[in-house]
Amino acid sequence: MTALKVKKMRVDAYFVADFETSNDWRTGLKPAECRAWVWLWTLTKVGNVEREKVEHGFDILSFLKRCDKLSQNKTIVVFFHNLKYDGSYLLNVLREEAETLIDNFGRFYQIKWNNVYFWDSLKKINNSVERIGESFKTQHRKIKDFDYSARPAGYIANAKEIEYAENDVLVISEALSVLLKNGMRGMTVSGDAFKLAKNSIGWKKFPKLFPPNDELDHLIRPAYFGGWVYLNPKYAEKEINRDFFIYDVNSEYPAICVNELLPYGKPVFVDKIPRGLFIIRFKALAKLKPGFFPFVSMKGNFRYEQTELLTETDGLECFTMTSVDYFAFLKYYDVDIYKIEWILSFKSARGIFKDFILENYEIKSNSEGAVKEVAKLKMNSFTGRMAMNPERKSKVIRFEDDVLRFCDGELNFLESIYTAYTAFITAYGRRYVHDRACALGDDFIYSDTDSVHSFIELPAGVVDNVELGKFKLENTCVKGKYLRAKTYMFTNDKGQTKVKCAGLPDEGKKLITYDNFNVGLKLEGVKKQAHQAKGGIILTPGPFQIRI
Repeated sequence: MTALKVKKMRVDAYFVADFETSNDWRTGLKPAECRAWVWLWTLTKVGNVEREKVEHGFDILSFLKRCDKLSQNKTIVVFFHNLKYDGSYLLNVLREEAETLIDNFGRFYQIKWNNVYFWDSLKKINNSVERIGESFKTQHRKIKDFDYSARPAGYIANAKEIEYAENDVLVISEALSVLLKNGMRGMTVSGDAFKLAKNSIGWKKFPKLFPPNDELDHLIRPAYFGGWVYLNPKYAEKEINRDFFIYDVNSEYPAICVNELLPYGKPVFVDKIPRGLFIIRFKALAKLKPGFFPFVSMKGNFRYEQTELLTETDGLECFTMTSVDYFAFLKYYDVDIYKIEWILSFKSARGIFKDFILENYEIKSNSEGAVKEVAKLKMNSFTGRMAMNPERKSKVIRFEDDVLRFCDGELNFLESIYTAYTAFITAYGRRYVHDRACALGDDFIYSDTDSVHSFIELPAGVVDNVELGKFKLENTCVKGKYLRAKTYMFTNDKGQTKVKCAGLPDEGKKLITYDNFNVGLKLEGVKKQAHQAKGGIILTPGPFQIRI
């Protein structure tokens, strides 16, 4: 098996497909000893909203025959909404005939078979079919009440089952058609948005503003990390029975692109701290100052807890930081710098992508449904692509005892883009919320990348429900409980109780109450666990536990 390298191609037609599957797994059996199969497939051209034009069949071989016929003398793309699941069924049949693009984390991007490219629509719109239908306001919607019990091999679907499957592809068909009409025809939404943003400033101008340099990218990359997610330990695992407020920044990263100084051009090494933007690598001892909250990530340094932020170094440590983080480091930590290894100085400017962002923000602010969702995708997705890691580790497939397995493939290298740009964006993003939290002190409860949860209202000057980069009041709350990062619940002043719990499916969230919402809570059978079997994937019910 070979890993497929991405290359430009002309696509003649786009389709959406979905599999309904069953298996002979029973409690107590090992999934690898069982069989799985497709008992219903649906297929329609992207843009179709007419139920009568949705094709269907009752086994995977008839599906592949149909794809083969549609791709005669032309190239087609067939989207599945979660290619990792449906693609496993395809690979069990295609085997050595298929070329795959699967990354080192097991994420499926592409399966190629003859002139057919199977892509993942989750990489285009990262949401459930139900929520895509709601946000895009599609003509058809996900049918919620459906019997998922097993069907025997050779089962022929009835009219209600076919209608259920048809609705799924019709929702995705309508949503994807809007993206295609907006020029978003690539494999991923980040790639689509990046091309549109690049085009907004000119393809010839872009490499002059952001010259690629793989050697510098390797030095700069450690300065790039994500948003600030932090729970004030004072309120961890305690029920809150007083008013508090939840604010979100209006389009935080797009706002930073418009309002803040960001790097461009070829950086130069300098001997001392420059006046403008820079990235610095240094060795130091550091300890968090009293009364402040930590923000420095130590991921990758296994002498520290990987989920914890730095409060004190364990001896000399090496740091690579943007100037935004560096000055914040000196402000919030007692820092004893032992040695500066290098400093890269950058040119800087505001608003390089300003027109592109403001145009889409205007559309987002004054639209509903599909138009609004596409505008959000455009302006929120391109900056991540700027920092794409040029090292591309892959997985390749093999079969053991007729069961699909994955093993390490070759390491490929793509040209880097300009990681420094996104590194500064995420650094400013951390400043937006971390500075605010430190100013709040004991009135600060929690933050997650672009949000601040507080016992007091934020100053009027930083709050506006529409203005780009200002804080929007999302909820006024009367009760809450916070356990850890991305694990909390609250009741707002409208009587709505919402549960945020990373990794817990919606069905499990319905079982959460203030009384049982504690570290150690174990819910049985609420989380589906995927196992490879002969023929495809088996989803078995498994437990979910809240761990600290």
